[in-house]
Amino acid sequence: MRRFAVPMVLGALALTAVTSRADAQANIFFGGGPSFATGDFGDVAKNGWLLQGGIGLDIGSKGLFIEAEGFFGSHSHDNLINPNAKEKTNIIAFMGALGYSFGADDAKINPYVLAGVGMLGAQFRTDVDADADLESTENEFGYTGAVGLSFRLNEKARFWVEARYLGASGIALIPLAAGISLTLGGGGGTM
Repeated sequence: MRRFAVPMVLGALALTAVTSRADAQANIFFGGGPSFATGDFGDVAKNGWLLQGGIGLDIGSKGLFIEAEGFFGSHSHDNLINPNAKEKTNIIAFMGALGYSFGADDAKINPYVLAGVGMLGAQFRTDVDADADLESTENEFGYTGAVGLSFRLNEKARFWVEARYLGASGIALIPLAAGISLTLGGGGGTM
């Protein structure tokens, strides 16, 4: 977990420095939904769930934005080690992303796209027997991409839905998420 602390602190400092500009619009967002295991990971893992949250910042006035995102989710397995064990993989990821929102800030609906990179941790756990648990954690370079729609609720809040790809070496997920984005300060933001 310490590997994630330094990039997250540096990212937060960068966002803080950029948000000091008078025309910058910052927002926080959170949401979640089902997560579909795919690729090699889908061969051993069942579909699960994924929660996400973070902070975003509009850059200029043309729809460009950056985000610092965090994810947590879980996928159970078909008993790979012990037929009587409960097995699962927990996903913890931190990403930095660059995105673009189409349309005016005050539009009722804004489509958006984004892509990012960061770290993805996969923690495999199994309860081998009543007295012992087996745990293995791998941290990998991760990547993400998403397409979504943002619906303006009022000047400070938006509801969003998105389809996303989240991956790393040996892990591939397609989460479908919905959530809320809240603008900090004045204005409505684009995401």
